Amino acid sequence: MQRICFFICTIILIGHTHSFSQNKKILDSLKNAYKKVTHDTSKVKIQLEIAMLYEKSKIDTAFAVAEKMFVQSEKLNYQRGKVQSMYIIGRKYYGEGNYPKATEYLNKSLKISEQMHYNDYVALNSNSLGNIYTFQGNFPQALNYYLITLKIKENSSDKSGTSIILNNIGNIHKKQNNYPLALEYYQKSLKIKEEIKDKQGIAVSYNNIGNIYFEETKYEQALEYYLKSLKIKEELKDKKGISASYNNIGNLYTKLTKYEQALEYYQKSIQIKDELNDVMGSIYSLQGMAEVYLAQKDYETSIEYAQQALRMSEEVKALAEINVLTYRLYEAYKLKGEYNKALEYYEYAKRTNDSIFNIDKEKAIANLESKATLEKKEKELILLAKDNELNKLNADKRTQELEIVRKETEAEQLLNLARSEKDKRKADSLFAEAQKARLEAENLRTKNENDKLEQEKRQLTYLAELEKQKNIRNTFLGIATTFLLLMVVVGIGYRQKQKSNKLLAHQQAQLVELNKNLESQKEEIETTYNQLKITSDALGKSINYASHVQGIVIAEAEDIRSFFEDVFIIYLPRDVVSGDFYWFSKISDTQSVFAVADCTGHGVPGAFMSMLGCTLLNEIINEQQIYQSPARILELLHARLHKILKQHSSKNSDGMDIGIGYFEKQANSTTKITFAGAKSNVYYFDNQELKALEGDRVFLGGSHTEVKCSDKYATLENSSTIYFQTDGYIDQNNMERKRLGSKKLQELFFEAHQKSFGNQREYFLQQLHQHQGAALQRDDITLIGILV
Repeated sequence: MQRICFFICTIILIGHTHSFSQNKKILDSLKNAYKKVTHDTSKVKIQLEIAMLYEKSKIDTAFAVAEKMFVQSEKLNYQRGKVQSMYIIGRKYYGEGNYPKATEYLNKSLKISEQMHYNDYVALNSNSLGNIYTFQGNFPQALNYYLITLKIKENSSDKSGTSIILNNIGNIHKKQNNYPLALEYYQKSLKIKEEIKDKQGIAVSYNNIGNIYFEETKYEQALEYYLKSLKIKEELKDKKGISASYNNIGNLYTKLTKYEQALEYYQKSIQIKDELNDVMGSIYSLQGMAEVYLAQKDYETSIEYAQQALRMSEEVKALAEINVLTYRLYEAYKLKGEYNKALEYYEYAKRTNDSIFNIDKEKAIANLESKATLEKKEKELILLAKDNELNKLNADKRTQELEIVRKETEAEQLLNLARSEKDKRKADSLFAEAQKARLEAENLRTKNENDKLEQEKRQLTYLAELEKQKNIRNTFLGIATTFLLLMVVVGIGYRQKQKSNKLLAHQQAQLVELNKNLESQKEEIETTYNQLKITSDALGKSINYASHVQGIVIAEAEDIRSFFEDVFIIYLPRDVVSGDFYWFSKISDTQSVFAVADCTGHGVPGAFMSMLGCTLLNEIINEQQIYQSPARILELLHARLHKILKQHSSKNSDGMDIGIGYFEKQANSTTKITFAGAKSNVYYFDNQELKALEGDRVFLGGSHTEVKCSDKYATLENSSTIYFQTDGYIDQNNMERKRLGSKKLQELFFEAHQKSFGNQREYFLQQLHQHQGAALQRDDITLIGILV
């Protein structure tokens, strides 16, 4: 009986799905087996197999059992028990959306599994970690874990497990919007599931294929697959699966503008998800309901559902969902006419979008897949025999362990019969048989220990062979990488890059010919390098000239000092030219205008915008003589940017953040400042107290035809200091990716105020460099102090 129980439980561990009635039979068998065993380790084994059965349906019960068995496994130093316990605990946190805790326990379980070569649990833990990183939008990390799992499943001929991982890899490509590749993986997964008649898996594949057709706007085909999936899930009484199908059908009806039917399916879905405490599922349904109400122009209700879903997504760090929801909130607030809120969520959406779809992640995914393919091809011939041998040893070991448990149980039963037998001869015979069974169990245990030592020896040999192959592969890859870097450094163009890639692909076959061709390749490389150097020098001269022109356009420090007592300027373009600029005009001996702006972009695009800004300020202030109201200047500047950039008829959203101060010297030796800002503030000291004139939360340029700005006023005593800046200084990060921040800048203003004005520039630069360390400059930086 125990042999049958443990065989069934092994099947459970590698991923096969069982119906409720099958699980009940297995559960009853395990409970009966538990009553018969006396060995502590065997008891822990059976309890954990029971917990694994509960993991799908009664996770709280499974969690309670796992916690107790973890303590027992620690006492017994039973490593597999610890692995199983921590896996179940991690899965419980995973189901609740507590990803940090889930990751902690799954990683601990994975570490021991790798050390002890428990490949089944290496696969289970890696797959769960892959799911978590997928939800969090960390696709390269997710793919890494899925590829680990796929390798184990393929090596062990686990068709069910292989189909699950193929499906998960398809999910990653879907989230990266690579629908053809995602469909390819889903169809591979479906084919295997149909071969092994995995109804639950077939339902999942139907659902995922429906999702691809949905994204490709093939709605009839999508609905067909959704309904096929739902039918199977209803047969299996799979509540979580049914709720997911309801949600997908709701999404489909939303696209078809059948809003009442869509809401009906979303509500049916969320009712089940609340019952199951399915956090991610609830997020998807709330997101769908927000979209329906947005389409119906019920903006308040749409915002309410979207914000609820966003809070839940932030709690579980579901980056992909945060990206979708922040964009929905941007759309809702924009349509509602609350443009400041809309802009706030648009910027949030853009940040998360950049985090998900950045070049490094796409490169990492491509590299991981290439690496996995290369490793597979290299090792499958060399190590196939060793893998089979180790797998056989593991199987023999499990058989021996089960036989020991069976013999111990048999001896226990014979002893019980002997004690209850009244006939002395029969009792003696039973005692003898019990003693024989015990002796056989001990012999088996000794043999098992010897086999274990032999297996460890073979595993060490196996690992040494793996390490040897790894070193050979790394050496080869190092040579190939060095050659590729050489080609890039000398600047081969796009066509030459194609040739070199082709050369690398055939490099192994052409190594003998390499020396013969080296001289001609060297000449070709040098020719290409010289051509690119000429082009690079010409571009460098053009950019340097652009920098020279920009230097002419922006204000001179001496011009500013002709009106103010003194000034210091920190102006640090991220590239040669800058998207920041500062501008000054002396209207008369008692009147002047000073501005600091941060334009969209940096480098050459930002520089073009900065020169346009300088030109427009000159027109408005010097030619039209509009200077006493900075708010009016900002409104006119916005209107002209909007017109020149044709933003009424295009998707161009370029513009600038800017602060403008109008200074007027008074008869009582004070200076009055009138300030207006578009997402820009100025700071000044009044009786040793740091104060701010805050700008409006508007952006100059973009789709809005007009903006409204307001003037703010302050009176400055002689020898007062006022500071203008762009956000480059506070946004600069250090090596730990931590921003300097506005709070820290205000502290620096206090400290700088204690120093002489002449030393302040050096102080601010020193503090910036101290914070930045070896980190790269991320934006143009401008900080200007004026001594009135």
